[in-house]
Amino acid sequence: MESICGTYMSSKGMQSITSSGISSMDHILGGGFAINSITLIEEDNLCQFTPLFAKCFVSQSIECKHKTIICSQTISSIRSRFLRELPVRSTQQSKQIDDNCDDLKIAWRYRGQTSGANRTDGKDFDFNSHISEETLTSADIVFCTHNMCLEVIRALNQNDNKTVVRVLIDGLGSALSPISVDSLPKYVYELKSLIRKVPNIVCLATFSPQLVLLSKYSYARSRVHNVVDCVIQLIGFDEWTQTPYTEYNGLFNVLKLPKLNSFNYYNTPETLDLGFQLKNHNRFLVVDKLSLPPDLSETVSRTTGCSTAHNNNQLDF
Repeated sequence: MESICGTYMSSKGMQSITSSGISSMDHILGGGFAINSITLIEEDNLCQFTPLFAKCFVSQSIECKHKTIICSQTISSIRSRFLRELPVRSTQQSKQIDDNCDDLKIAWRYRGQTSGANRTDGKDFDFNSHISEETLTSADIVFCTHNMCLEVIRALNQNDNKTVVRVLIDGLGSALSPISVDSLPKYVYELKSLIRKVPNIVCLATFSPQLVLLSKYSYARSRVHNVVDCVIQLIGFDEWTQTPYTEYNGLFNVLKLPKLNSFNYYNTPETLDLGFQLKNHNRFLVVDKLSLPPDLSETVSRTTGCSTAHNNNQLDF
């Protein structure tokens, strides 16, 4: 797997990893999406921000020259529009760090928090720029519906894949999906069994929980969560939403962390209090920390305390 473009071996989970297309999201999930795994993203209420995560996933696949399978009831009918809106990798750095961050006096714990989800250093996709037609023409992209998805993936097992296959399943549980609500757990279970068998494959699925929760088969949501490897819930903010996080576009709730090849989670983020936002005039999609967990250590962790200012060792926080 090390010789395949776009993959690397994770030292935490001891497995092959590929990027989700969003560097800050990879940092939270332990490096990205694990090969032969399924990541589920629950759509926000207006389904306004979920397509952005899906487009970064597909753009990463095209950049690494992976085979892409898009299973959707809506994207298949507007495939040309969807492909034209795919973002391209940024060529210039987009600094998100305040130059005066070292001068913080009250929020001293945030000093030096410049790695991972707290910055964008030009490695993310720019939604103001789009992939060229020449690149899209040479890309290996297959469109299919939800009914055909399992058959298309099953046919991959008969071939000798020398590249990563990325599968995007859009709109599971929505009104346009032909998969009934009571059949969703069985469908996802069959999907997982195929993902485990086919070499060098990774799957990202978007899920619409609204109709599922309103039906008499509301238990299907929890069963789907139990089957997949990672569950992320997006809660989008609109102009009528009253929230203290005015600079964010929504909340990024990790409902289930991946724990492949182990009995416990191979990566535990510093905090799960996360949000997502479009920075630099809606150019870069970034997953950021809303707040740091409380410092419960018995020793003083502040580098410059009151004792330093007054030269009195007995006076400290």
